[in-house]
Amino acid sequence: MPVSVVSRRLEAYTLTISELPAGTSYFSFIEGLLELYPDGSDRAKTKGEKTHVLLKAARHGAKLMLRFGSYKEGYRPDIVDADDLEISTTQLAENETFIAYTHVVLKEQPGGALMAVERNQQGIWPGGIGKYLTWLMDKAAKSNPGHKLYNPRVMIELTELADVSFMQAVNDLDRIRVASVQIPRPNRNWLDLEGQLSETADESDARTVELKMTARRNGTLDKKGGVMSFMNFLSKTGKVFSAKVVGVEDGQKKELSTAKSIKKVQMDITTDDHGVIPEESAYSALGQALEDFEG
Repeated sequence: MPVSVVSRRLEAYTLTISELPAGTSYFSFIEGLLELYPDGSDRAKTKGEKTHVLLKAARHGAKLMLRFGSYKEGYRPDIVDADDLEISTTQLAENETFIAYTHVVLKEQPGGALMAVERNQQGIWPGGIGKYLTWLMDKAAKSNPGHKLYNPRVMIELTELADVSFMQAVNDLDRIRVASVQIPRPNRNWLDLEGQLSETADESDARTVELKMTARRNGTLDKKGGVMSFMNFLSKTGKVFSAKVVGVEDGQKKELSTAKSIKKVQMDITTDDHGVIPEESAYSALGQALEDFEG
């Protein structure tokens, strides 16, 4: 029987969790949430028609793999026979439905955790993962007042990791009209920032800090100074940041962003006889992608 595969886009993100007690790993933080809520139904978050739930967190040496499940209650589509196009109804019980899996592999690094995230249209999207973890952490904080690990001051952010094409495209612009940089709150302080900006961020007890500059009328921002110098520094040193740039190239307006230039790979992942990606196949593919993103 031929091996079945499915093509998936795997994207790179950085997870930052601020205000954790000294010595607490991201892995322990996530695993602790599963321990607090061993019943999966207590971890199920519904938004609109779809429900997401973190099903499992499994360590693989220096990496942690997360498996999310997503489903719609009452979703029982008809089934079609691909050979003769004969259509029949799905034989599911009233409380049963289909589930889609999304896999994530992460590895802790200074200032955050590098993540390889499976992009699955039917599952939880990358932007939803940070919101889901925040929701589950807030639930834990409310249920366990005074918990040293789960409290309202903890902040969770997912930030896209842009590939080199972003800064190359920025530097190819003839004029830069607007440039902004946003940085999530790191674990202990604002080491990514300098001087007054860092001090103001701390004093404001900010979740993120954004630096935005707009050029003079008919002018351009200096590519080698100010906000552009800061953006280049963050990119070259591998700091966690997101950015947007509006400029002009060959007389045409161009809008660039790290979100549109995210580092990614396309991989074929082996499935089982039912077309489902097994955990071992997911880890193999995402673990390899994570190593590629590190390079």
